[in-house]
Amino acid sequence: MEDEIIDQNNDLENNKIPSNLEASDINKNKTIANKNTIEEVTKKRIDADLLPKKAKANIFEKYINDTGIASAFELIFSEIIYKKIAVEDHYTYAAGRLRQIGREIELIKQVKNK
Repeated sequence: MEDEIIDQNNDLENNKIPSNLEASDINKNKTIANKNTIEEVTKKRIDADLLPKKAKANIFEKYINDTGIASAFELIFSEIIYKKIAVEDHYTYAAGRLRQIGREIELIKQVKNK
């Protein structure tokens, strides 16, 4: 037993792996370290990816509000409910109303520019 401990110490001094047990411990520690590093890198990438997505979402939301699309959809949905339009006709009605509202907005812009 003492001879084994002395051999392990000599192996450590000579930069040799002392035994299979310690080698597996070293591999486990490396695996844990690699796993932690991978998790950290992944988290940083996810955080970095989310920032542009959040910025894009904010820009899109501002666009929706500035163009009046949100208000147009609210109006169209209330018309669908008020007029009791059949479910199978919702898309057709909404598409037609959006086109009509778009033309009306263009006319208003033209009048303002004159």
